[in-house]
Amino acid sequence: FTAVAPEPKWDVDAFDIADDGRTIAYVVNEAGIDRLKLLDVASRRVRAVPLPAGGIGGVRFAPWGALGFTLTSAKAPADTYSLDPATLKVTRWTQSETGGLDASRNVEPEFVEVKSFDGEPVSGFPYRPP
Repeated sequence: FTAVAPEPKWDVDAFDIADDGRTIAYVVNEAGIDRLKLLDVASRRVRAVPLPAGGIGGVRFAPWGALGFTLTSAKAPADTYSLDPATLKVTRWTQSETGGLDASRNVEPEFVEVKSFDGEPVSGFPYRPP
């Protein structure tokens, strides 16, 4: 295998290759937050897809080129989305049931990083009251 994406510090959790082979979509776990990125194979240019902080899964290209995935965040349960790789336009396809709770009132976690006793960084996501 040959590394093709400039992600020296973070793990790639998932990826898929478009049917035409020109684009690779991949998910990088950056200190606990999933980031969706698109790599143009020919130019090696990487574009980050702007999404809320959360977990991304099920990354798959459709035969017609759109990218499907699920996103789970503090304000939305696991729902299905699609992405137009040319424009980075995201479309939400489902609205999962929240049992009557207003998910828009949920608090987003805050990323914090501190140094441990041995000088190594330790990170986490506390939920602080509004």
